[in-house]
Amino acid sequence: MSLRPSSHRISWPGRAGGVRPLLAFGASLLAGACQNVGSGAEEVAAVQVPPTIPYHLEVAAPAQSPEAAQQREILDAVRTALAATGMYEAPRGAPGDLTLSLEYRVGPAHDGPVSETEPIYEITPGKIVDQLVTVGIGGNGNSVSEFRKVKEPDIVIYQGEQPVTRIRTVYEKSLRLSARENRAAPRGLPAHEIWGLELIAEGPSRDFKKILPILAGPGRHFLGDEADGTTVLRINEDKGTIDSVERSL
Repeated sequence: MSLRPSSHRISWPGRAGGVRPLLAFGASLLAGACQNVGSGAEEVAAVQVPPTIPYHLEVAAPAQSPEAAQQREILDAVRTALAATGMYEAPRGAPGDLTLSLEYRVGPAHDGPVSETEPIYEITPGKIVDQLVTVGIGGNGNSVSEFRKVKEPDIVIYQGEQPVTRIRTVYEKSLRLSARENRAAPRGLPAHEIWGLELIAEGPSRDFKKILPILAGPGRHFLGDEADGTTVLRINEDKGTIDSVERSL
């Protein structure tokens, strides 16, 4: 059973090792996926697909972890992204074409490099000049002034930016969504996974807030991709963009 129109399918090159980068499967798709978070989120509201594929959602997340408090926000982003691709959550007890599994986790804290930029300035020291300054009040009530050496303000000229690398404490955050058909595979085997999408980001916070717009924005283009393996989007959390797209087999 085909769950996606043929126009949404992607033809992948041959396998090469456990993880392979997406090659030239469509430069326009990758360019669209690597836009910033804001425009991706806006695109969801602009382009909607009529709901045609019912699903049931299973959530696997540590119940006692600090991330459990974010579950409602995460589920809202997932449902928004799925709705934008023509999938809708079937009522409890009603049949669904797919069972979707959602997992999210946060790894332990560790030190990681972060690339930033810092401004470059050309500073010309101010000149030392003689300047008449008030030094007090005379007996007749008039101010008393005299010449003193005074330094003029420095002249500061902005020259641009330069890259720098700093070390900070970061957490790796992962959110994975996968789908299997709600029917037994041939010979009574369990239904196999037909597509998967994983978002991975590293940042100083345990919060998923910065990567969720990617899921509902440019990342939704990869939902329902029925090629083998899982599409892995590595997110630059500082910039809110997709750094790379890989295939994990």
